Amino acid sequence: MSGWARAGSVRRLCTMWYMHPRPAAYKQPRMPAMTWQVDEIRDREEFTWSAPAPGVRVTGIHRLVANPDGTTRIELEIQQRGPLAGIIGWLTAARNRRYLELEAAGLKAASEAGGPGGPGHA
Repeated sequence: MSGWARAGSVRRLCTMWYMHPRPAAYKQPRMPAMTWQVDEIRDREEFTWSAPAPGVRVTGIHRLVANPDGTTRIELEIQQRGPLAGIIGWLTAARNRRYLELEAAGLKAASEAGGPGGPGHA
């Protein structure tokens, strides 16, 4: 996994998961490991992936939004659904916000540095 994913570790369960949506095992500090499956990819716009856990299904959304000045911002979102979603969301809200902030900052730094997917890269 590229250097920006510092809030956790990813073990791809197949190669090129972004082209052929296959599960990826993802472990964040102080949270259980989860196996994520890409649900939807809209090229250069958005991807959504989700992971089941006891009593909840967690969905992560990564969205690129064009700004009027020609720059792009990323929107990251976590959704939790299921009978335990309310309590799990409450228990993990602060940690989830922190991990999303870390991910956004890392993605911003990588894109500004011209890394893969950044300026000048397809």
